[in-house]
Amino acid sequence: MDEPVWAQMGFRLVFYVVSIAVSLAFFAVVPVGTRWYSAYGSRTMYAYLLHLMVIRSYELCRDGTNLGSSTPLWVKALVSLVALPAVTSLGLMSGRCKAVFSWVVEPKLGWLLFPDDYP
Repeated sequence: MDEPVWAQMGFRLVFYVVSIAVSLAFFAVVPVGTRWYSAYGSRTMYAYLLHLMVIRSYELCRDGTNLGSSTPLWVKALVSLVALPAVTSLGLMSGRCKAVFSWVVEPKLGWLLFPDDYP
């Protein structure tokens, strides 16, 4: 059986109220001023695009050694779940990484799209 029209209208009204409340809650936690993490946040695309190189390198180094059988599980978990993500994210979002890899992540291709604006 179908629900009555008034129940469907009520569900839709509740949905709209909840979506507006969640949107306002999101805007309440967004920082207005500059914070210490703003510089890192502006470079999240570097971590997103380049983290696979770090993960593949780690896997190659790990598979190339015989440490897998002798290393305790808690050490593997600590490295794989805590240390490697922390070092990778902070390293790939650093200013030095931006200076080195900006040509890959943010290529200057405006001259292809807008040739009249470039001499």
